[in-house]
Amino acid sequence: KIGRTYSPVIKLPNGNVESVFGRVYADCVRSQKGLRQNLFKSLLNIFVDGDTADRSQGDVKSLHNYVASTLAHLPFTAANEVLNLIHQIDSIVAVDGNALLDHMSKAVKALGWSDGGGDGEESEEGGEISEEGIESLFGLAWDGEEAKDFKWKLPSLIEKADGVVVLLRLKYFLMQIYNIAESKIEEYQASEQGRAVSLTLPDVMPIFDVLNANLGYDGPVEKNEDLTTGEESLDLLCWSFVNFRRLMCEFVEDYELTRAATKVVVVAKKEERKKRKRKEKEEEEEEEEVELDDDDFDDDEPLFVQKQRLAEAKAKEKEKKKKELEKEMEKVKEKGKALKRGKETKGAVVKKDDNEYKEKGSGSGEAVDGPTPVRVSKRFKAQ
Repeated sequence: KIGRTYSPVIKLPNGNVESVFGRVYADCVRSQKGLRQNLFKSLLNIFVDGDTADRSQGDVKSLHNYVASTLAHLPFTAANEVLNLIHQIDSIVAVDGNALLDHMSKAVKALGWSDGGGDGEESEEGGEISEEGIESLFGLAWDGEEAKDFKWKLPSLIEKADGVVVLLRLKYFLMQIYNIAESKIEEYQASEQGRAVSLTLPDVMPIFDVLNANLGYDGPVEKNEDLTTGEESLDLLCWSFVNFRRLMCEFVEDYELTRAATKVVVVAKKEERKKRKRKEKEEEEEEEEVELDDDDFDDDEPLFVQKQRLAEAKAKEKEKKKKELEKEMEKVKEKGKALKRGKETKGAVVKKDDNEYKEKGSGSGEAVDGPTPVRVSKRFKAQ
């Protein structure tokens, strides 16, 4: 369980983090391209087409968080798997997200809203709302008859908008974790059979959990507490609409990992897993902690970044110990080689001594094939 909701992510014995459905995906879905793409499509459609009429707003957010976390932590092995997932997210955002944004924008404009820019011209359709536009939005006649129908529909529209935002956060989470460049996303074609390029698993894996990562966070647009419609619930919906317009612009600075993930898990590398039992035994005997200077931390840095710095410092310390161990092993090998050379030298001396016997013969000067025989008396033989 993560925070207030159940998480589909588990930590495996080998150090990796994975969705609880990871083995099913790896064994039954990954190798079949059509099945894999249909699975992604079905799960992503939950965010925009799911039947949430019988669910509370909290249940819907928990559902979106659960599904997105499942997708974020599937055991991907090839870049095409991640690229296809991002490609389908982009398609949903472009079609359903923009249609939703256009519907809400037209509805408030019908109430007399005008998003006027600083130069007196209306801002770009679907773009970030200006300060004047925000003031105009809160200044509408929300208590009038014309606004009643839209006020009734607005909560469900914002709920769908929140689902689209979760998809966008999932997209940027995958891009940052697997180092997927924007150019690769633009070049990707779902119909093409591209070469399977392997993915490199990061040493530090944040756990995708939008619901808890955004507690107390309303969005990238700073609130003006002086603006109000007279209804607290309607104020929240208006600010959600303002932030949705901003997030649909996809400014990279609005999609930091701290807004998509809460916990951090240090992932073990393959070469380290073989020595895991021995290292665990050593750690039980003596646990050493890595201390960082105060200069390494910034008071304004989020806890997530500080934990990542600490994980990196520990990794460096382990790498240092590994190199020291390798040096000790080299010394042991050199000693072994020296002992082996000593034995070979001793054997050569013994062989030389044996050959000296061949030079000792009888009076005729013939060589003897061994040491000089010892004469034994007949009486001794009888005994």
